[in-house]
Amino acid sequence: MMKILKKFTNIALIIGILFSTFIPVNIKASEIGVVIEKEGLNFRKEPNTDSGKIGTGVPYNARVTILDTVKKDANTGCDDEWYYVEYGGKKGYLCGTYVKVTKIANENINTSFETQLKAFPTSYHSYLKALNKKYPTWNFQPLNTNVSFSSAVTAQSVVGKSFIQGPEGYRSTLGGSYNYLTDKFIVKEGSNWYAANEEVVAYYLDPRNFLDESTIFMFEDLTYHSNFQTKTVVERILKSNYLKQYTDIFMNAANTYNVSPIHLAARVRQEVGLNGSPATTGERFTYGGKTYSGLYNFFNIGATTSANPVYKGLVYANGGAEGNLTSYGRPWTTPEKSIMGGAYFLVDGYINKGQHTPYLQKFNVNPKSGYNLHTHQYMTNVRAPYSEALSTSETYVSLDLENEPFLFTIPVFNNMPNKTSLPHTGNPNNYIKNFKVNDKTLPNFDNTKSDYTIHVSTLTKNVSLSAEPIN
Repeated sequence: MMKILKKFTNIALIIGILFSTFIPVNIKASEIGVVIEKEGLNFRKEPNTDSGKIGTGVPYNARVTILDTVKKDANTGCDDEWYYVEYGGKKGYLCGTYVKVTKIANENINTSFETQLKAFPTSYHSYLKALNKKYPTWNFQPLNTNVSFSSAVTAQSVVGKSFIQGPEGYRSTLGGSYNYLTDKFIVKEGSNWYAANEEVVAYYLDPRNFLDESTIFMFEDLTYHSNFQTKTVVERILKSNYLKQYTDIFMNAANTYNVSPIHLAARVRQEVGLNGSPATTGERFTYGGKTYSGLYNFFNIGATTSANPVYKGLVYANGGAEGNLTSYGRPWTTPEKSIMGGAYFLVDGYINKGQHTPYLQKFNVNPKSGYNLHTHQYMTNVRAPYSEALSTSETYVSLDLENEPFLFTIPVFNNMPNKTSLPHTGNPNNYIKNFKVNDKTLPNFDNTKSDYTIHVSTLTKNVSLSAEPIN
């Protein structure tokens, strides 16, 4: 919904990420690669330049899973070794000259559930055991953040970092968020988005609260797995006829950039709703004194806090106010350009930077992310991963896909509390408006003070104290 935009570099290096167990169990995925330096790298059926090509090639910055390596042979037409890779549901060979390879740990891939379980703190065990009992094909791996839970909560509770639509008891009372004396919460975005308080942030940050069969999908790996992430599934996510007309574009984006089309569809549905928004119509609008039209931004990228975030995002789609920025295929003058460019943006800026789950895109707590901890977060909506997970899960269940061998990467913090809970929903204001002694209002009452000395006549036999609360 609301985004925090940063500039991204073009070459994405993937560090420390475990990828899919959708690879058959006899293949050990210990390396991944990113195509660099070349757009449309030839994807060969055999490891030589005379071999037939598969499709139109692999695009620049695409992520591939390396299945095997063929030794260097000058007679093959490639100056380096060949990599046998999986990309977009297909397998073939890429010349190693144009592939950046990163080793990744794989101790929890294709291991028994008992081995996976031992890698987690005991406070996670009961939840994971229950999931394994119902879905024995699912796989779980910890992401050790190496930061304390309390420090992560504090960092994610800074005003402007996490917003929520909800009751007064969920809203922050930190400076700039609330005025105790007037009992007014300050809107931070739109008409009803407020800064979330620390208890709310702690609840949504704590992975253990979402280790159930639905919300666990906030920890799902977001690469493309064509065996079950099909067009039919995407249509179910998009749901409305308005959005379903773009299904083929989502599938093309998934195949091009090796990203889950389910994730793309769920993100767009959350951003623009089932019937679209001004971000999807190309309608005429004015922002910053300048008029624009014919622009699309299905993912609301760049729609940061402003008087009209959606319009601000459309200016981003234009390539800035002057239209001189062309990264990610801008300007986005058609729905297709917006969806393809937005998918590239997500892969290049997030998935290929260690933020490869919906959770990590909201809470960047991966110590091996391409960005500093708690920065470069796609959304400020603290409940966004929860909402997306529910939508994804509902579709998988409706299509009987819940038994696919999913891989979930679940963060673990240091010094985690026994549990976290949402706060009481009521107003948190405990200030008083005035104070009376024997029915007489105390003059010059200051409700920021907690101590008073009051003198009464020596003839006074009884003292009654009363007060009126602000709320």
